[in-house]
Amino acid sequence: TGVKAIDHCVEALLSIRSQPVTDALALQALDMLFTALPACKTDPGDLHVRLNCQIAAWMSVSGLANVSLGLSHGMGHQLGAINAVPHGYTSCVVLPHVIGFNRPTTLDRQAWISEALRLSNAASVEERAGALEDGMRDLVHDLALPSRLPDIGVVRADFAHIPAMAMSDPLVASNPRPVPTPEIVLELLEKAW
Repeated sequence: TGVKAIDHCVEALLSIRSQPVTDALALQALDMLFTALPACKTDPGDLHVRLNCQIAAWMSVSGLANVSLGLSHGMGHQLGAINAVPHGYTSCVVLPHVIGFNRPTTLDRQAWISEALRLSNAASVEERAGALEDGMRDLVHDLALPSRLPDIGVVRADFAHIPAMAMSDPLVASNPRPVPTPEIVLELLEKAW
């Protein structure tokens, strides 16, 4: 889905192994998706807009083998496995919270992404960085996609299993901000509830 492609872009740009080629592809794809997805929702018959979504989705995975993804994908894998939730929906729910969690470690890069997407031109780096999380939430809302765990069929009983399972996902280990304990995953699940 388009939001899963956004998740690829964001996590590639914030990766501990980010590099210029994937940065360029991911940033361009992200800009295209933030524009084309709402336009596609408004007019699904617009073939030019749909083509831009497909090109951006392709760009979002180009070079992913050269970077490492992180916590959004690691948590999404577990939510998908336990609840049969498509990854696009897990990205809608989890990615904004992971962006916020990673902000202390990726502050400058988040501010750079926000500027590139025209989400903020605030003077402070903190405000520009915060606009990425807000912009992601706004996009999910504008697309009328699920934004809370109950919206995608997750029940609280699953919280007993998801944190430990997420900790065994190698992508959680490569998150830009270390995730040393399953309690951090649980906190993010609670925020997404």
